[in-house]
Amino acid sequence: MKKVIIYSRIATIEDIEGPNPLNRQEEELIVHCRTYNYQIIGAYREMFSGKTFDRPEWSKLKSYIKNNPGEIDMVLSTNLNRIIRNQILFMNEVEVFKGFGVEIQTTSEKITLMDNSELLKYGPTID
Repeated sequence: MKKVIIYSRIATIEDIEGPNPLNRQEEELIVHCRTYNYQIIGAYREMFSGKTFDRPEWSKLKSYIKNNPGEIDMVLSTNLNRIIRNQILFMNEVEVFKGFGVEIQTTSEKITLMDNSELLKYGPTID
């Protein structure tokens, strides 16, 4: 059973119009984890720009993983743009998390970092 941290993010208060998108993202992640028999170890959610990883909850998430080696297998979000808007920053973060033994995935894309060429390939999730 994979041990997972789920992560939800919106950028601004304006994103909260209608049904709360943080709740919607988290509910989708919970359903996904139940479907694939993933154990949810923690959940992080925040309202912050996706232009950088310098975000309070992402920093807490990363610190938790760093300080608890082997406890987490995957960070899961609904899609790549909920994690970050910059692919180069994302690829660098994937490498950092690989060093912790943790993969970063989404429910809507299967993300693969190809070789050291730093090409990012993503398509429909197939588990």
